[in-house]
Amino acid sequence: MTNPTPTRLMRQATRLRLRREYPVRVPDLGIAYVAAPKNACTTLKMTLYRLRFGEEFDIVNVRGRDVFHVHHVFPSQEFDARGLEGTKVEDRFCVIRDPIDRFVSFYCNRILYHDDLAKSGPLLTAQGLKTQPDINELVADLDKYMKAARLVRHHVLPQSYFLGTDPSLYGLVADVSELDQVRAFLSDRFGEDTGAFPRYQEGGNDRKDEVHAALSPESRAALEEFYADDLRIWR
Repeated sequence: MTNPTPTRLMRQATRLRLRREYPVRVPDLGIAYVAAPKNACTTLKMTLYRLRFGEEFDIVNVRGRDVFHVHHVFPSQEFDARGLEGTKVEDRFCVIRDPIDRFVSFYCNRILYHDDLAKSGPLLTAQGLKTQPDINELVADLDKYMKAARLVRHHVLPQSYFLGTDPSLYGLVADVSELDQVRAFLSDRFGEDTGAFPRYQEGGNDRKDEVHAALSPESRAALEEFYADDLRIWR
């Protein structure tokens, strides 16, 4: 993380108007990116910000909390096909992920590593919910957690909520494990290699195998039902 200058922060702040621009775009290159949380979206938004504006985005952190993030400029939101008007299919892309792995990634990063549910502690406690549930407790009470904590809802909503239900709308649908395809896609339009992608939100990754192993057959079945559309459409 860099130390942003006041001038650069002012430029970033003026770009908050882009919140109304959907999806994420690099107009000069004709690129349109539809984002889904936990699908490398921080990495790709930071990269597209750099390609669009010719400078890095500076995350502003105060007392351990990100108060100004690229997600404030380029939010992930419910899919709206109207936002794709004026863009070409071949210039649109999205990134997908195995739904169960995406859920586990959220749990390891946001709950175990960042301890984000501590911010909703009193509200969760009042409903008999833990701020550090194990993976099976989270699945069992997922509906309650989604209603009590916006952060949970935002990160675990199905990919189809963010990406829609028609893969043919995109020129490139890349799995999160195949970001080299996205790099080639962007480099082709940029006219030169855009470089290796920066890596973000990797905290907790060292516990993913452990958490996958702890996921009970009942919990896995519940998640497969919850993500039935994703498993049908985005695999």
